[in-house]
Amino acid sequence: MTYGAKSLTAALLACVLSGTPATASEHPARTAKASSGGPGFEAARAVDGRHDTRWSTDFSDPQWLEIDLGRTEHLVGLRLFWEVAYASDYAVYASTDGAEWKLVYENTTGDGGEDDLDFEGTDARYVKVEGRRRATAWGYSLFEVVPKTDANPWGEDNPSGFFLKTRWQFQRPPSASGTWKSVSSHEAWGRQGFPPGGTAVYRNVYFIPSDWTNGNPFVRLTDVRDRFELRVNGKLVASDTGRRRVLEYDVSKFLDYHQQNELVLEVNGRGAQSGIMGSVVLARDERALEDGLRELQKTNPRKFYQWLAHMEPEGSFPYWLTGRQGFWTTVGVEGDFKESLFCMDGTLEPYKSFSISPFLFVNGRLLTREDATVSQSLERGHLPIPSVTWSTPALTLRITAFGAGPSGRSTTYVLYTVKNRGTNTLTGSLFLAARPFEVNPPWQWGGFTRMDYVRRDDRRIRVNEFTLAPLTPPTRFGVTGTPEGDILQYLKEGTLPHREDFRDPGGTATAALRYDFQLAPNESAIEILAVPLHATSEVVETADPEQATREVARLFQEAVRNWESRLPKTRFNIPDRHISDSILAGLAHIMVNRDGPAIQPGSRAYEAAWMRDGALTSSALLRMGYTNEVREYLEWYGTFQYEDGRIPAIVIIGRNEVNPVLELDSQGQWVSAVLDYYRFTGDRSFLESHWGRVVKALEYLANARAQEAEAQKNNTHDPQRYAGLLPKSVSHEGYYPEPGNHSYWDNFWALKGWSDGAVIARLLSRETDEVRFREEESSHRDALYKSIDVAMQWHRINYIAGCAELGDFDPSSTAIAIVACDELEHLPQPALSNTFNRYYEGLLERKKPGWRGSFSPYEIRITQAFQLMGDPVRGKVVLDYLMQTQRPSGWRQWPEAVYFPEDQPGYIGDMPHTWVAAGLICAVRAMFVIERPADSSLEVAGGIPEDWWTQGAGVEHAPTWWGPVSVSVKRADQRREFTVRGECAPPGGFIARIPDTAQLKTASLNGESLPLPEDGIIRFDTLPADLVLEY
Repeated sequence: MTYGAKSLTAALLACVLSGTPATASEHPARTAKASSGGPGFEAARAVDGRHDTRWSTDFSDPQWLEIDLGRTEHLVGLRLFWEVAYASDYAVYASTDGAEWKLVYENTTGDGGEDDLDFEGTDARYVKVEGRRRATAWGYSLFEVVPKTDANPWGEDNPSGFFLKTRWQFQRPPSASGTWKSVSSHEAWGRQGFPPGGTAVYRNVYFIPSDWTNGNPFVRLTDVRDRFELRVNGKLVASDTGRRRVLEYDVSKFLDYHQQNELVLEVNGRGAQSGIMGSVVLARDERALEDGLRELQKTNPRKFYQWLAHMEPEGSFPYWLTGRQGFWTTVGVEGDFKESLFCMDGTLEPYKSFSISPFLFVNGRLLTREDATVSQSLERGHLPIPSVTWSTPALTLRITAFGAGPSGRSTTYVLYTVKNRGTNTLTGSLFLAARPFEVNPPWQWGGFTRMDYVRRDDRRIRVNEFTLAPLTPPTRFGVTGTPEGDILQYLKEGTLPHREDFRDPGGTATAALRYDFQLAPNESAIEILAVPLHATSEVVETADPEQATREVARLFQEAVRNWESRLPKTRFNIPDRHISDSILAGLAHIMVNRDGPAIQPGSRAYEAAWMRDGALTSSALLRMGYTNEVREYLEWYGTFQYEDGRIPAIVIIGRNEVNPVLELDSQGQWVSAVLDYYRFTGDRSFLESHWGRVVKALEYLANARAQEAEAQKNNTHDPQRYAGLLPKSVSHEGYYPEPGNHSYWDNFWALKGWSDGAVIARLLSRETDEVRFREEESSHRDALYKSIDVAMQWHRINYIAGCAELGDFDPSSTAIAIVACDELEHLPQPALSNTFNRYYEGLLERKKPGWRGSFSPYEIRITQAFQLMGDPVRGKVVLDYLMQTQRPSGWRQWPEAVYFPEDQPGYIGDMPHTWVAAGLICAVRAMFVIERPADSSLEVAGGIPEDWWTQGAGVEHAPTWWGPVSVSVKRADQRREFTVRGECAPPGGFIARIPDTAQLKTASLNGESLPLPEDGIIRFDTLPADLVLEY
C-alpha cells in the first residue's frame, strides 16, 4: 500500500507559509477553565507561557481542561508538558463555539513527559484535554498546553536541528479508509493493545524549516527488528531488513522545505517484538544533531537523557526513560533505615541515589537486557536475596544481591557471575556502569538524580557521598561527564575513557568498571561489588581477590542462615509452592521494609508507618508467631497519640515526625491491634499499660461523631445520609483533596474499635467503660447502616458504596468489614451479595485476553471474604488470579497497583508492598484456621480448596488466640480425613465445616462414630482429633 503526501488532509500537508511562523506574543491572550484546580494550580497556569507553573486537579477521574485560543485558528496539533501526575488515557477535542465538540486525538497508553501531538487539521477556537484515567494516585497536572497551528506548526520556539517524536499514528493492518490510533515508539505494538506480528504502518508529520536546504537531512532508524519500507511524502526512501542496529538514510531529495512533510514506516512484523523498538530521528545533518544534543545536555539534562534513551536501542537506559515500567525489590538487613533497590534487569540503586547497571561486550557488540532472556528468582525460592539472570545461547550473567552487617551499618554486596554456555572459548567484558538514574521512576518521586563527583581512590571509588568497593579488581575504570556525553558511547565500542577523576557541575557524570574475561566452555568468572550504605558500614577489607571471594561467600551463607532462622515455625504445606513461598517471602520483605520498630509498607515511596498498614500487617505477623515486633510497633506508635486522643494516620520514623493528614480509620485500628496482640500473648500488663491510650482513642471517636452531628444540623438537603457518622476524611486516596468524604471504611473500623475496646474493658474489669463502649458501638452501627441504605437509594445503586457522597463501587474497602471488623452478620442483603457478585464478574472480565486497566492487589482480602461468606470456591479463583499478577513472579511480591499491559508506566505505590503480602498471609491462614469471636470457637479447614484436599495440605504450629494448632487434610477416593493437633483449647471448641454434606455416609472422630451433621458442621472440644468422613 502506498501512503502519499495527500493521505493526510490537504490543509495539513500543503500548508506553505510565506514568512516566519508567528510567535506566541502575536496571538490574543488565551484563557482556560477546568473541572478542578486548587489555589496556585488554576487552569490559567497551563496557558501562561511558563514551564515553572502548572494546573493540577483533584485526585479523581475524569478531569478536563478547556482552553479558549481567543480566535478561530487552524489547529494541527498540541504540545502537552506533563508534570509527574500525568494521564495514561486522555483525549483531545476541538470546537469552534465551545458547545459542539469534535474528537481530534486520543491516547490510551500515555507515558507522561512531553507529548508532541499531530492530528488532522481542524478549525477551532476552543480546545479541551480530557483526562480519562490517571497514571498516578494524584490527579492530572500540566505545566503548559501549547497549540500547534498552521501559523505556528511547532507550537513554541523554532525547532532544534532535529526531530525525535515518540508518539505515532498507527494502523494494523494498513487501510486507506482505516482508523488511525496513537502508539509509542520504543515499544512493540503487541504490548499496546494490538495483535503481534502482521503488517502495520506508522506515520508522522514534520514542518521542515527552510534553512534545512543548506544541510544534509537524514533519517536515523534505531532498533526496527523486522523488514520495513520507509517513505517520505509518498516516495520510497528505503526497503530494508531491520535488526537491533542503527540505520541512516539520506532524505534530502524527498523533503519539501518550509512545508509539512509526511514520514511513513511500513513494518512487516514477525512476532512479539514487532514495531519501532527504538526510534526515528529526522535531522538537518550530523553536526546539527550533535550540537542539539550537546546544548540540551547543558541546558536540560533531564530532557537530554530522555531523548538519548529513545535514540538508543531499548535496554541502554532505565525502563522509565522510554516510558516503560520496570519493577524492583529491596535488598537490606532487618530493621535498617537504608535499603538498596534491585531492578528486574539487575540494576542496583544504593539508598536513594545513582544506579549501577550491567552490560556485556561480546564479539564486538554491546549486549543489554534486551539481547537476553531475563528471569528473576529468590534464594531458596523465598529468602529476600534476589537474583537476576540474563540468558543467551552463548552465556549467562547471574546477578545476586544481598545485605550483610548489623542494622545501621549494613552493606549491599552484589555478585556478577558470567558463565560460558557454548562449546568454544568465550572472550569479552562485563561493564558495570554508574549513572545518575534511580531505579525508582519519576512517577514514584524518583527518576533523575545527580552524580557530581566521581574519583578512583586506590581500591575504592567515590561517587558523591557513597563508596563503591570492587572486591575483585576491575581491568579498567573510567569516568566522563557533561562535555563528552554518557559513558554508553564508550561502552558501545568496548572501551572506557582514560579519566578516573571528574567533578561535574551539571551533575551528569557517568562512570564504569570493566572486567575482561576469557572463559573455557562451562567456565565461570565471578566479580564482586560492595556498596556500604552508611559511613560506618562494615565491608570486607582485603586486597586479595581470592580471599575477598571466600569472605563474601561466607557472608552470603551467613545471610541465608540468618533469614531462615527469622522465618517462622508456622509453615503451610500446600501443593502450590508458589503460594507458600510467597507467604515466607512476604514475611521476610516485611522485615526488610521495617525501620527500627516502624512497620512500613515500602522502602521508597511508602517509607513511613501508616496505622492501617501497620494494623493489618501486625495481624499477619501475630498469626505467624511474630509478637515482639508487633509489641515494639504498637508501643512506639502509641507515643505519637495527640493530647485529644487522636491516633495519627502516618508517622515518619526517620524524622520522628507525624503527618498531620486526617484519616479517621487509625483510631479503631490501633485499639484493635492492641487487643489482637493480647489475644496472641495473654500479656495483661501490656493491656493495663495501654488502657489510658485506648480510652483516649475511643473518646476521640465519640467527640468526632458529636462534632459531625453538630455540623450536620444545618443540613436540610439529605441529613440521613450523614447522620451519626464520623466526619469526612481522606483515608481513601480517591477521596482527596481534604477534607475528603464520609468513608464507610472509617466507620467500619470505628465499630471494630468500639467492640474491641469493650472487650479490653471487660478483660480489665472496667464495667462502666464496657457499657459505655457497647452503647457507642450500637448507636454508631445503627447510624452506619442507615446511611448505607439511604446512600443506595440516593445513588440508585444495589451494592454497598465506599462512601456516602459518591456511591462508589469499592469492594476491597467493603471486604474489610468482613475480614477484619467482624460485621458479616450485620451487613445488609442483598446488597452484600450484589457487591461481591459484581466484583467477581469484573474479575472474570479481567481474566480475558487483551484486558487493559489497573487494580490494587490488596483486594486479595476478598479471598477471605468469599470464604467467610460461604463461597470458598470463588475465593480460590480470586487467589489464583492475584498470584498471577505478582511483579515479577520470581520475586514473590506485588506492587500496590497492577496495570495491564504490565509495563505501562503508572504510580504503583511501592514494592514489595507488604500490606498486600499481609493480606495473602491472613487469607491463606483463614483457609486452615480462623477464630470466631462470636462464640470463642476455632474453625478448622473451612476454606481449603478441593484440589488441595486431593493432593494433601496442612499448616504446622499455627498460633491462635488459645494456643498453637496443626491441621492437615487429605482425600482419597470417597474418604476425607482431618487431623488436628496442638495445645489449643478454645472456650467454644472446634468447628469443622463438612464438604458435600448431602453425599456424606459416615463420620467418625478418634474412631468413634458420629451422627451426620444436619447443618454441615461437626463440633469437637479436645485435641488430638482425627476426623474421618466416608462418602
